[in-house]
Amino acid sequence: MRESCFAWAIVAAWTVLPAGLAGQNVRITGVTSAQYVDLQPLRVDSIPASETTGSGILRRAPNGAVVRCLTGEEYCLLSGAAPSVYALPLLQDVSVSAWGLGRGVRFYARVRGRASVSEESDLWPKANDAFDALVAYLELDRGNYRVRGGRQWMVSGLGFYNFDGASVLYRPLRGLSVEGYGGWSLARGLDEPRTSASLSAIEPFAPDDRGMILGISGTYRPSLATSISALYQREIRTDRAGLYSDRIAVDGVVRRWGMSFTGSLEADLASRQVNEARLTGRFVGPGRLETQLFARRYRPFFELWTIWGAFSPVGFTEGGLETRWRPEGGVIVAGADLSRRSYDETSLSNTFGPIRSDGWRAGLSLSSLMGDVWKADGRYDLDVGFGAAKSAASIRVHRALPDAGRLGFSLQAFQRIFEFRVDEGTVFGLGVDGGMKAGSRGYLSGTFAAYRHAVGADSPGVDWSQLRASLRWEWTLGPEPGMEVRQ
Repeated sequence: MRESCFAWAIVAAWTVLPAGLAGQNVRITGVTSAQYVDLQPLRVDSIPASETTGSGILRRAPNGAVVRCLTGEEYCLLSGAAPSVYALPLLQDVSVSAWGLGRGVRFYARVRGRASVSEESDLWPKANDAFDALVAYLELDRGNYRVRGGRQWMVSGLGFYNFDGASVLYRPLRGLSVEGYGGWSLARGLDEPRTSASLSAIEPFAPDDRGMILGISGTYRPSLATSISALYQREIRTDRAGLYSDRIAVDGVVRRWGMSFTGSLEADLASRQVNEARLTGRFVGPGRLETQLFARRYRPFFELWTIWGAFSPVGFTEGGLETRWRPEGGVIVAGADLSRRSYDETSLSNTFGPIRSDGWRAGLSLSSLMGDVWKADGRYDLDVGFGAAKSAASIRVHRALPDAGRLGFSLQAFQRIFEFRVDEGTVFGLGVDGGMKAGSRGYLSGTFAAYRHAVGADSPGVDWSQLRASLRWEWTLGPEPGMEVRQ
């Protein structure tokens, strides 16, 4: 409870700081949010095999639900929807930036507090984790070098990583920077060590050592049109008994003659596999037609400690294009995208029927300005994969209000995936969202949406109907760095 109050303590401390110090050297931003979501837990039950119809592993219950029957078993298993419950999580994010502590010295922290006022708080991820320090470091920046110490958040070609340690950035030449970092690593997405209870609760073979992270990266930008960066990163046990990961990433972009080309590569050195490679080309043609072509190779990455990598997940190769047409005047923006995927061989049996070895995606979008304050957006997407498919359509109309206010209405529909096929059921959603200024340094926004699941006669009867709502307050205390403060 003491840690969960830390975010509010920062706000309270700001109010009692001397006026000169608080006005010139500290900036605090926060996001206070609440969400309401209807949830329908999954219930597993059984019925006598004699009451089912059909033969084989998959059969039908008297109510039409699909059940699973094993040879020789007297009962069959079925799953369905339990009585509805709701989740009402509360989040408080606070970011603090303090400067003027000395030449090039800055302190930055971002913390998050959580609470839940619903009885089913376990249904919301990390609802019982009252406090997290996402970032908290002290920085010294003296032109050609920068040093940071504390909890840091690294963003690179390998994604998002945070760790407790130090980093040193050196700029020997204009456009060239080299950075080295290291410390105690944290589990991705948890902001906690791998030995925390949050991970061991869901992983029976969770690590017993928190691990260390070591990395070095370099970036070269000879001009605004060209840049390239490379990164090597290794995570090891603190007792050096084994590896958690050993990875590299390379990214680059070149802009010439009205065109741009970007490329990226992520590779797992420990397993000698390429996890993702992507090449994208973009150009603007006649009539302000923007076209983007891409080719991609993807294979899932798993750290070496987890057992999931032993299941040999297959990868796929994908290629496609995206287009955007922006005629003169900018009243209408039309878009289309299409891509095709080819999956690697799975070597699986066809017990449940043949499985596709390819997939494809297609989408259409249209935006239109209706006067100075009204805008309408529409989109349709279709995705067919190796064992499932989905389709979705949405329309949103929104209006700009005075003082940065807004009001919008949306309508959507999508088909859900069930038993490796598109089920007959369709979910329809109707929503409203809006926002308005709350004082001179705040903004209040909210959403409300109702979803109705239209279930087919031979569907298993799992009802996805639900209500969702959210309320968000963004607020700021203190000036922007470098701005003059008038007393």
